[in-house]
Amino acid sequence: MLNFFNVVFYEPLYNALVLLIDILPSADVGLAVIILTLFVKTLILPLSIKATRTQMKLKILEPKIKEIQTTYKDKREEQAVKMMAV
Repeated sequence: MLNFFNVVFYEPLYNALVLLIDILPSADVGLAVIILTLFVKTLILPLSIKATRTQMKLKILEPKIKEIQTTYKDKREEQAVKMMAV
């Protein structure tokens, strides 16, 4: 599992950082880290937007979910069915 993490995440990011340090005229490591961070954040942005939208939808449904939980406190199966309906 550790090897998978190294191959998929660590090595490409490390190689990109080394490449950025070589490309930058002053070989500024701090600037290379900032550029790489912005690049990664841009790649992850669609996932972040989707997660935020999902959280907003759940916040809107929260009162209904609380009501179902209090109404069907002892009946777990009915509670699950009602929640799926919401």
